[in-house]
Amino acid sequence: MAHKVRYKFKGVAKEINFSYSRHQNMHEAVADAEGIDLSQFLQTEQQLAAISKDKKP
Repeated sequence: MAHKVRYKFKGVAKEINFSYSRHQNMHEAVADAEGIDLSQFLQTEQQLAAISKDKKP
């Protein structure tokens, strides 16, 4: 099921279709629509998640 996402980027209001079958979240969909490469950010996020799993409070 596709959803519509409204956002503002560089002062311009935009609306895109968003589907969980193509992107994990709406932030990735917006980045893709704007041509922003999130690969380095997502890799860092995965590394932090892996480290955090092993830590116990």
